[in-house]
Amino acid sequence: MKKLILELKNRWQTESPLFFKKVMQISVFISGMALAMHLAMDSSGANEPTWWINVYPYLIAIPAGIAACAKLTKE
Repeated sequence: MKKLILELKNRWQTESPLFFKKVMQISVFISGMALAMHLAMDSSGANEPTWWINVYPYLIAIPAGIAACAKLTKE
């Protein structure tokens, strides 16, 4: 288990290929925008549409998972 943790730490700290850097940036942007939109609607007291309530968790979780996988990819 310790070896796995050390491997993940090393992969996180190494340089990612350019393609995966771009994938990570786009994924973080999508998650960040979804979070900002949700917080803006929530803080303003706006009624969130049903489709947004259904889609929002996926707009946060899936790009975040993709960004983590892209970050762990090394040359």
